[in-house]
Amino acid sequence: MKSIHRFLLIVFFIASAVTAFASDEHDKHAHHDTHKNEKFEPGNFIMDHIADAYDWHVFSIGDFHATVPLPVIVISEQSGFHMFMSSKFHHGHSEYNGFYIAQEGEFRGKVVEKIGGKEVRPFDISMTKNVIAMLISMIFLMWIFISVAKAYTVEKGKHLKGYNH
Repeated sequence: MKSIHRFLLIVFFIASAVTAFASDEHDKHAHHDTHKNEKFEPGNFIMDHIADAYDWHVFSIGDFHATVPLPVIVISEQSGFHMFMSSKFHHGHSEYNGFYIAQEGEFRGKVVEKIGGKEVRPFDISMTKNVIAMLISMIFLMWIFISVAKAYTVEKGKHLKGYNH
């Protein structure tokens, strides 16, 4: 059982490191080609890395980008409840059922729809990158606390057996 815990812990740390390295490499190449003469803005750089997204970029190898599509769950004033995977947006380059990811303006990076020629934000309860990261963190912390609690209860009984007043 302990070997499974150690294995999961090692996989978690390796996946975290690979994700951080891959997204950094992807951004270096993407920004290098398109923004050669622009001044480096650390605030924009940081916000691009921590901004929420409807898919999770895992790693890149050359022009191949491995991403995990996440569920988009929206309720439109016009058409009601919709649930679909973010891969339907093709990395933000197309729309699906009248919904698309806004590229600029007030709702930049969020799912919107056009109603009366105006971008309107539906009620959005999607599983975004930040939501999934929080769920993974919560599960990991629960696993740690439960493991420590179990180990404590097992050890507690062992120490009391040999203790006399």
